[in-house]
Amino acid sequence: MEKLLLVGAGGFGRVVLEHASQEYECAFVDDADVAEVDGAPIVGRIDDIESLYGEYKLLIVTIGNNKLRERIYKRAEEILLGGEVNTGFTYTDPDKHLTIIVIGLTDSAEQFANTYDHEKGHAATHIAQYYDLDPYGEKF
Repeated sequence: MEKLLLVGAGGFGRVVLEHASQEYECAFVDDADVAEVDGAPIVGRIDDIESLYGEYKLLIVTIGNNKLRERIYKRAEEILLGGEVNTGFTYTDPDKHLTIIVIGLTDSAEQFANTYDHEKGHAATHIAQYYDLDPYGEKF
């Protein structure tokens, strides 16, 4: 099961956890001093995202504060585009009905297509979860 890092363990983070935990092994980063939220561990503080990137390649920013969410998203993007090849990042903001896919450096057109297909799958899963749809069902 792929690991998913949820940034922010507040109300929105808990809603995302409820759905995402069906498909992913979830953990949070949050600046609150708690060990776990709804059974998912808090594996660090928000400033620890960079050090956790090797273990968690998937990340959803689940913070309601628009300015803070934007700052965290930009930092995650910097980490992704920092030189590691053949990686991607999918960001979804269900409140704005917005999904952004960022693909870092790739070493070939084939690898770009592979990374893009992989990230499209994450985007589809995020959308399905938001609308409470089975991503493998007929309605989707």
